[in-house]
Amino acid sequence: MPKILLFLALFIALFLSGCSNDEGKKENKRLSIEITQALLREKFDYLDLSVLSKTDWDRVCIIAPYALAEDVEKQIGFKWDGLFNTGRGNEGVVSLLFIKDKTVVEFIVHPRYEGDFLGSHGCISREDAKFVKLEDKNGWLKLTQKMNN
Repeated sequence: MPKILLFLALFIALFLSGCSNDEGKKENKRLSIEITQALLREKFDYLDLSVLSKTDWDRVCIIAPYALAEDVEKQIGFKWDGLFNTGRGNEGVVSLLFIKDKTVVEFIVHPRYEGDFLGSHGCISREDAKFVKLEDKNGWLKLTQKMNN
């Protein structure tokens, strides 16, 4: 009888792990830290997300605090179940969704006081995901999309 219980418990564990949804669990905290470190370097030309992020993605979408789910879905072009993990209810963070086709392949929840991406809006192609920093009179680092010269 104990072998049957062990088998049953193993089967249930495997079944439940197969049913888990990894969507929305791809937060890359390391990337947020690397962005902060890059911004603090003395020699800083611009921030290139295509170099910092090692994941294969086509575009990055900047999600503002308090953005409504419907607005985010309209912005990215599809429904994403991981949206509740993005800290949208916290005005102190901005979320960046890295998207390949119609899949969020990774995302970050980045503290705005460590580089505020809200100077740029919407979705930006990988090729154009370069940002310059501007410091306001209070020392707040604002990131805005670098214009190609």
